[in-house]
Amino acid sequence: MLKNQLTPTLCQRQGNRAPECFKRVRDLETKQECFLIGLLQLKYNIICERPYKFKIKSLPFFKVKTLYNVYESIDVQKLTNERVKSLVDKDRADNVDEKTIRRRTEVYRISEHLHVLMDILISNGTNIKTKENRHTTMADRRNLYSINYEGINFSKKEIVEKGGSIHSLISEEFTKKRPNSTSLLPLCDTEIMSLLLN
Repeated sequence: MLKNQLTPTLCQRQGNRAPECFKRVRDLETKQECFLIGLLQLKYNIICERPYKFKIKSLPFFKVKTLYNVYESIDVQKLTNERVKSLVDKDRADNVDEKTIRRRTEVYRISEHLHVLMDILISNGTNIKTKENRHTTMADRRNLYSINYEGINFSKKEIVEKGGSIHSLISEEFTKKRPNSTSLLPLCDTEIMSLLLN
């Protein structure tokens, strides 16, 4: 496992619930998301929401709201919300206490958002290799491992490194905007493409 690439479950197995462990997990998820955004903008215009807070200990996670091109429009936020609701409903049916549900919901919002983005790429022919995590409360337990996009292979290390660079680029633009405002990442943005493919 690469440095700074712990999973939430591994942190718990190690008995480490400290803020530093949370930061490493969230930063990993955020960089993975930005790499997926980089691939998706090769086929779609992307509407993202600016995070409310930027000066926080972990990297801010961008919320992809909509993908669209001349052929289709995909409501990513709706798909994510539906998956999160399904997991929360199952927790309630299993008599999980509300405090635990609230904590899990924050995990669900990130993980299911990643899963939705992954599934959209898969539906467009991208080969994504995953490994199953140990979150037994979740129906979808995929963790991103590697990607083959139109014959180009990206390792886990490359996904994290390139995703971090894309995150820095998007963050620079988003810091100029109001909290919770939306911004358009245009189809085939040249700066994102350069970070992704070089």
